[in-house]
Amino acid sequence: MAIDGLGTLQTFTSPAAGSPFSATVPAGKAWRIWGGSLRFVASATVAQRNLSLKYKQGTTIFFMAATSANVTASQTFIVPLYEQKLYLAGAFYSTWLPIGIRAIWLPTGTVIAFDVLGIQAGDQIDRVNLLIEEANA
Repeated sequence: MAIDGLGTLQTFTSPAAGSPFSATVPAGKAWRIWGGSLRFVASATVAQRNLSLKYKQGTTIFFMAATSANVTASQTFIVPLYEQKLYLAGAFYSTWLPIGIRAIWLPTGTVIAFDVLGIQAGDQIDRVNLLIEEANA
């Protein structure tokens, strides 16, 4: 793989309310995600939600990480993504729900998905920013 650069911060289009987020590694490319963040806004509907990040090829999930706490009605959280070998001590911000990631090369066609278990119609995932290193596959 020839490295095209040291990585760029990419901002993605937000999905419709009540929908999960996904992005696909483009044809002829490989991605390594070094970090990023997103915002999750829970609607007023009473329910527990749990956010997760998945890397998958077709129906095969080969990496998954989730937040350590549930989100309930009318809460807004920033979800930072960080390399799992880093350690973030405690709940240093009450509005942060970190997810640990692995900076591995993701081949063409890999789907990066932020899913929400218990998602409600008015819930919103937005402000998805990923620091992506891209290489030719």
